[in-house]
Amino acid sequence: MFRKAIVFMLVLIFSMALSAGSIYLNGVKIDGVRDQEFKSVNVKIDKDGNIHISAPGYIVKTGDEQSQKASSPVTQAKSYFLVTQISTNGRGGYDIDLFINGNWIRKISNKDEQIVMDLTKHLQSGKNTIRLTGVKSKDSVADPLSTGFTEVIVGEGTAGKNNVVIDKPLINYKFFAKDANPIIKDFEIEAIVK
Repeated sequence: MFRKAIVFMLVLIFSMALSAGSIYLNGVKIDGVRDQEFKSVNVKIDKDGNIHISAPGYIVKTGDEQSQKASSPVTQAKSYFLVTQISTNGRGGYDIDLFINGNWIRKISNKDEQIVMDLTKHLQSGKNTIRLTGVKSKDSVADPLSTGFTEVIVGEGTAGKNNVVIDKPLINYKFFAKDANPIIKDFEIEAIVK
């Protein structure tokens, strides 16, 4: 009798294992995956016992052994800022136009104090072209003896309540007061945005 109970239990456990559903990550079956943790995901169990994990920011890659493993999360979107600085020796004397991917974004006047601007909404994921065009402002002339400048910095950063910190500068260009000619500078940056 005891032996029949053990056999019955083993058959029951085995049949339960066979009827268990599969696990899917973003629509891809990942039954063989072990020792993974997914954050910020949605989980749904369907009527057949299949577990569906919807995980934005995760992709599934298949390995050489035909086993499927979930990869690390895709790099998180970042924030991008423009910050201007005026040297302690004076301004650069330039009015500067900012273009992103061929679109005019704003004018930075020679008379402006420090500007801090979030550029994230103007960027696309991948390659972006940023153009700075500078012409001497109407009330400025080149001064070969001046060491003054207006600095334009574009970079990845974080915004606090009353400040912005550029964690990774991507562009750092100075418009000098000693220069007289119009300036056109193109920069390419890689961005990760939503």
